[in-house]
Amino acid sequence: MKRSFLGILAVIVFSAVSASGQTFFESGQSFETFYLNFMGGGARAEGMGSAFLGVADDVTGGTWNPAGIFEIEKPILGFSYGSLVPRGKTEAAVMILGDTFSKAKNHAGFIDGVSSLNFVAPLRIKGHQFVGSFSYVRNYDEFQEVDWAYEVPFVTTVIDNVGAIVLDTLTREFQVNSLLDGGMNAVNFAVGTRVYKNLSFGVGANIYTGKTVRDQSTYAVVRNTTVDYFTYQSGDWEIVQNAIDTNKFSGVNFNIGFKLNGDKFDAGLLVRTPFSLEVKTGRSIYNFNIVNGLIESNGTDTTFFDDLVTRYEMPLMIGFGAGFKASENLLLALDMEYRGFSSTKIKFRDSLVIDPGGDNKEFLTEYDPDYNSVILVHLGGEYKKVTSIGTFPLRLGLRYEPLPAPSMDINFDESTPVAYSLSLGTGIHWEQIHFDWAYTYTTINKDVNALGEGFFELKNRNHHLNMSFTGYF
Repeated sequence: MKRSFLGILAVIVFSAVSASGQTFFESGQSFETFYLNFMGGGARAEGMGSAFLGVADDVTGGTWNPAGIFEIEKPILGFSYGSLVPRGKTEAAVMILGDTFSKAKNHAGFIDGVSSLNFVAPLRIKGHQFVGSFSYVRNYDEFQEVDWAYEVPFVTTVIDNVGAIVLDTLTREFQVNSLLDGGMNAVNFAVGTRVYKNLSFGVGANIYTGKTVRDQSTYAVVRNTTVDYFTYQSGDWEIVQNAIDTNKFSGVNFNIGFKLNGDKFDAGLLVRTPFSLEVKTGRSIYNFNIVNGLIESNGTDTTFFDDLVTRYEMPLMIGFGAGFKASENLLLALDMEYRGFSSTKIKFRDSLVIDPGGDNKEFLTEYDPDYNSVILVHLGGEYKKVTSIGTFPLRLGLRYEPLPAPSMDINFDESTPVAYSLSLGTGIHWEQIHFDWAYTYTTINKDVNALGEGFFELKNRNHHLNMSFTGYF
């Protein structure tokens, strides 16, 4: 039986709707559920499970607690290179008219690059001792991947072999793959000084940069349909759509820190000020209309959208860290940090009025993403083995990090997903040169109920490697 063009038109419309919702859907609104973590740099801190707010006494200290760098007595230069190897899988389930289509996608990504650049130097201003630092740090790497396939039956009118108009049921087959990767960076300027006896104070400014790219491809086909309405020629009609979102981060906030330095016990307090994290998106959508394997000009086009702006209102974050020198060579550390994400709002820019003679006017829609406030716990230790050929540090760390974006299962029940991490670290230290290595294994399980798209269970089993070089002048 011959198929009509009406069925193909429905495929095109459905495909366009699918590609327009490239992000995961939470509570009915489309936005990217970024990891939104604000970690400092360095393999030493990572090997200790990032329990570094109460320590912060090396070249990376300005990215953790700027009050800690006051202990540094000579210029230091540091460099780190990190690699993320995402593993795990995503299990997708789509229910269409009572039928459930399931598919699993194994992760196989790789993200690497410079994870930190650091410089610290003491300085005097009117006879008062300060220590200043400059750092570039990779706050976190982002990786999400979803792959799913399903079929949608629909009823349409067709013309049979004798020219009669009748009803027939066709099937649209869909395959969708969506990949998000990238990360957020910060340029950090920090200064620390003593305020009273063993109490130091520091302040740092963070300028956030970096980007992520969402690459989503959608393939839709109706097989054995009428591809020429006048000659009744039959064949396959395919729609291929590739949508790419490039999301660029920007924003500025401040770190305000205190540190108490004792003989056996150190304590640190850090306050991260609230700020607006702006994500500016450039979107490109490529459509291909294919008939019997040949690209048709009608329906094949490219659309670009620039300066799509989303603002994530970041909350006040307060962290406390403690370091205990159990012996001359053994250091134990514990951090706890509160992040008040329940107050977070997301603002979407609907339109922009450009006034050449004055200020531009933005029109924003505010949305409550229903994020949760979270408390992060980091625990770590470092033991230094002194030998005739150098000092070998041995490090171990654990991280408990609830995520602010809620997990929502297929029944719309919400829970708080948690990232668990185990870190190991070592290296070799000489008087003026330190080499450090760290490995972190992270597991995250999260359910996403993507309204209009399906249900996804994300199971990340990620590996992260970090190597640092530190030179003392």
